[in-house]
Amino acid sequence: KINLLNIEKNIGYGDGINKGINYSSGEIICWFHADLQFDPFDAIKIYQKYKLDLYDQKIMIKGKRINRSLLDSFFTFGMSLFTLLLFGKKINDINAQPKMFNRSFLKLVNKPPTDFSYDVYFLLIAAKNKIKINEFPVRWYNRNAGVAKGGGSFKLKIKLTIRTIRFMINLKKVF
Repeated sequence: KINLLNIEKNIGYGDGINKGINYSSGEIICWFHADLQFDPFDAIKIYQKYKLDLYDQKIMIKGKRINRSLLDSFFTFGMSLFTLLLFGKKINDINAQPKMFNRSFLKLVNKPPTDFSYDVYFLLIAAKNKIKINEFPVRWYNRNAGVAKGGGSFKLKIKLTIRTIRFMINLKKVF
């Protein structure tokens, strides 16, 4: 079943995901980017492998991107290291897709960010509440069309990293 959600004004990445999640009606929720940089059928494989744990609310599943460039892997490692040092939580490949979890998790989400910090916020909430975060390897493909708004170029990667680090430092104050 597919329901169409029309968002009148694009406020940002996190806002769109959050609106979609809250619009959904299923017990198991999954999100991933629509740019086809990974095979959507991987979400079905993840569900089939982990569905009992997902329904029991024991885990959250996230992708773990394979076959990425050295530069992309370096930024990913750096963000994971910063998260570990700041929060004491080991979370690999924060921005990997898909993310899959039980709807009950949404009770823990309070005023999420509307930008690309959404992924790290979501995973830190899970880690803080001792929800196990499992990873599922997903092949990462080059973008077929459009330009990445978050980290497509080196300059954008730096800007995204700085914004995310600022967000995490502010989150640490209230965490």
